[in-house]
Amino acid sequence: MTVPITSASVLDRSILYLSSAPEYVTNVRDSSLLLMALSSLYGKVENQSIVESSILELVDYLKTAQNPDGGWGYYPNEVSNPLDTGYALAAIGGVKNLPIKSIDVSSEIRSGIRYLLDSFNGHGWGYSPETPADPYLTVVALWGLGVNGYTIDDPTVSKAVSYLESFDETSPKMVALKLIAYHYVGYDNVSRLIGAAYDMLSGELTPDERAMLTYALTLYPENITSELPRSLVILESLGSHNETFVLTEPMWPLPELDSVTPTSFAVMAFASLSDVISREEYPTVSQMCDEILSLQNPDGGWGYTLGEDSRAKPTYYALEFLSLCTPKPQVAIDKAAAWAENHLKSAMEEVETKGMLTQDFYYTALILAKHSSMTPEERQSLIDFINEYRYSGFAWVGFFAIPQPLQTAMGINLLKALNVSDVDAPANWLLSLTDGGWGLLINYPFTIMSSPDVPTTLLVLEALSGVASEDELEPHLDWLLAQRLENGLWGHYKTSVDLFGQVTTAPPSIEYTVRALELLREYGYGLNYFDMASTLLQDVEKSNRIIEKALVFKFAVESGFLPPILLSSVVAELGNGAWYVHYSTAYAPAAEDISEIIESFGGVPLLKEGDMNIELTGNHVFVGSFGSFDIGVYNPYVNISVAGSYVEINGRKYSKDGLVVIIPGRTQSGYVLILLMDEKVLPAIDLIINPTMVKYLHGAYVVFSVRDLNGDGAITPDEVKILFEG
Repeated sequence: MTVPITSASVLDRSILYLSSAPEYVTNVRDSSLLLMALSSLYGKVENQSIVESSILELVDYLKTAQNPDGGWGYYPNEVSNPLDTGYALAAIGGVKNLPIKSIDVSSEIRSGIRYLLDSFNGHGWGYSPETPADPYLTVVALWGLGVNGYTIDDPTVSKAVSYLESFDETSPKMVALKLIAYHYVGYDNVSRLIGAAYDMLSGELTPDERAMLTYALTLYPENITSELPRSLVILESLGSHNETFVLTEPMWPLPELDSVTPTSFAVMAFASLSDVISREEYPTVSQMCDEILSLQNPDGGWGYTLGEDSRAKPTYYALEFLSLCTPKPQVAIDKAAAWAENHLKSAMEEVETKGMLTQDFYYTALILAKHSSMTPEERQSLIDFINEYRYSGFAWVGFFAIPQPLQTAMGINLLKALNVSDVDAPANWLLSLTDGGWGLLINYPFTIMSSPDVPTTLLVLEALSGVASEDELEPHLDWLLAQRLENGLWGHYKTSVDLFGQVTTAPPSIEYTVRALELLREYGYGLNYFDMASTLLQDVEKSNRIIEKALVFKFAVESGFLPPILLSSVVAELGNGAWYVHYSTAYAPAAEDISEIIESFGGVPLLKEGDMNIELTGNHVFVGSFGSFDIGVYNPYVNISVAGSYVEINGRKYSKDGLVVIIPGRTQSGYVLILLMDEKVLPAIDLIINPTMVKYLHGAYVVFSVRDLNGDGAITPDEVKILFEG
């Protein structure tokens, strides 16, 4: 595993204190915390032998300190209690799987678990089974059980969690311990606690409170924000002393200092976060763009799957997604449009043969309307051809040589794409047919509509979007929502009953699901679109169908689940190849800081003073003032405007005083990192542009405020605030 530069230095510098502390630490709780911290270092530091010998020393201490009843007391040979037993179990449970052959703690773990289960009083743990439960003892006991395999499904764990949830404990230490214990027992109703923890991180905290909260939040990587690396920067600044790393905290009311608690939790936070950052759960948008581009056929189109002949429908949906990529792959788009131009003649011939608009013609014409440079004459010719298949001027002919909802929806959508606005008559006809979805019209012995189906309804709703009112579409959208299958997806229909009364359910379709979700999201239906995007991204990994991939990728971007360009994606590339660092002359300190970071990550920085010209290829960093250049070339999803002393970013207004914004971007062949800032922050810019903060940047962009809040003339890490993380 590669450990981030700054994390590695903190971890290595912590060894001196952690390995020497057992010489004077004689109680179980502190020994347990030291063992947990040293275990987190295993395999991540250079001086592995010292770490291993210190781990063995502490394991031996805890084994000999265990009482015959299986528990531990505050000191060896003292009466057992759940608090120290919980800490000891969490510590030795964490070392049992380390590849150190001489460690065998299985019997100690079994005895410790038996002690905790026997001392449970039905709600939680007190100092004895007869005393009332105490939140602190209970949460640490849960931690110890959770590390050793006990989960929320166990009755004892479930009751203890219920007891803890009955208290609205708001102290930073208890919030941290709850998050740690809940992580290990698998209790996932923690969103409120996580929010509270991040709120606390942005405020005033003691070193041990900050260290505990920071470690706890690293256990929830899916919720990480840039507030976490900011907290690590603060911890590093507080704990760095020459060649070692150690934090201290007054032990009120005693005239002593506690170094074990804050240092151990801080080290576990640095070690844990180095693991978190190495995990990638979802592809980046640039990887999605590359995947769709890799599936393009030599003739410019896309088939339904890789290697199949090009078809209009997959080509259309591939282009719809690629239009969101940054930078837009114009060469590939133009090549696809050329394929559609060449294919148009055969698509029109099929329409003439069948006497109605076909799917192949529909998607071919949409490609040309949206992605080609048709002359006015070509556009009018296409409009005239489409209108040839209208029935009495109000609808389009389909099956059975009568007006059909499907072909009428095709006609409306095509005219809209060709900038023809007069589609009220066919829209009104569609709305007159039904009050809940659309299907096929049958004209024997008289015209009736068959059962509505999802694909026809989707196309009609897409056609009527922007034409009919929300009130007119609401019953049809409600019908569409009601067709959702039990697994949350959509199929051709929800259920169907045949002549013999047998009920069948249609198989789910990723295509219909995405198109349904897009419509429902457009009209404000309150579904969990992030969860659906996550599910669909996992499902589409197993699919080889290009339409499904393109639709899911597009939905993931447009729903906001995946920003088009992520800071973490750009940061991950800083160690690869050459990076040109462009900067205005006054911003040389910031340019030099980012150059040092690029070099420490393994990249090659090349400084270019005063050169802020547009770059189309390669990797680049731009450092300058607000309004110094147009970022839209590299990232069209972050809009910045400057008005006097204020900066507006994606609709949010900020004072320019002390403001710093970091934005990711792309060139045609590389990545871009944009740093815009108020010139007054330059003396303290290293508090933001440092390996720890940069390594763990998250989101679509981050806005910082850097101000001397206490008026002492110097900026400290706790005076750097994150105002927004997109």
